[in-house]
Amino acid sequence: MKLITNNERTAIEFEIQAHENIKQAQVLLYEGLNFDIKEIKRDFSFGVMFSHLKKSNIWSTNYYDKLYVNTAECLKKYNDAISLQKIVDFGKGDEVGSYSYNEFIQRKSDDKPFIGTSDIVNWEVDLYPDYYISDNDLVDIKQNIKVNDVIFTKDGKIGCVGLITDADNVVLSSGIEILRVNYLAKDKGITPEYLFIALSIPEIGRYAAIRRTVVASTIPHLREERLKDIEIPIIDTKVMKEITKLVKEAFMLKKQRKELLKENEQIFEKYF
Repeated sequence: MKLITNNERTAIEFEIQAHENIKQAQVLLYEGLNFDIKEIKRDFSFGVMFSHLKKSNIWSTNYYDKLYVNTAECLKKYNDAISLQKIVDFGKGDEVGSYSYNEFIQRKSDDKPFIGTSDIVNWEVDLYPDYYISDNDLVDIKQNIKVNDVIFTKDGKIGCVGLITDADNVVLSSGIEILRVNYLAKDKGITPEYLFIALSIPEIGRYAAIRRTVVASTIPHLREERLKDIEIPIIDTKVMKEITKLVKEAFMLKKQRKELLKENEQIFEKYF
């Protein structure tokens, strides 16, 4: 009981410190943008030229909402900015079908957690999601997920972002996009950790995603070709390195937290 209690306390401390690091990294990014992004306000009325509608081919008021438009324009005006299409290799999750789902109680020890769009919590994949998938149902599923991949939701609950650690042996659903920084990103000093923080800022990641989201029947959806247009600001190199350091420490703590919780689970399983 003492070991389990100590592990739980330490896990909570790790999570609190990880959150503090991420929040501090977000503050550094806000301060490094060269303008006060919080000063941009929403106009409650606006007009759109038909030629603009025709050119963009996005028939959604969100795309032309002045809050989102002005924020995107200021990001480019006061900083260098580059689209995800140029700095990221894209991948995506799979829909394995509800017939393959095993609930938490039914799962076997070698089943993999199935991560849906609602299972990205506190900037990470949930350690105990609702569903698990057996190896037999993964024969045709070859997901190329690597440590430090940034993940971003594009269906339903859009704009949730997370970072993969080596404690995350998971299967991602089709509503999740995998973003892996390429060589051009690294040349510009954009690390997975910096990309994660940029997309975690509502005014950068979520605003841009909302602008490009359309509703298919009743479910909001962000198509990959629209996601690629989201632009990431490039700020002072020194600040980007500070952000990277803070986020690396945060996700190391998150990884250690998961390992402690898994250790407690194993203790219970052996005991009973």
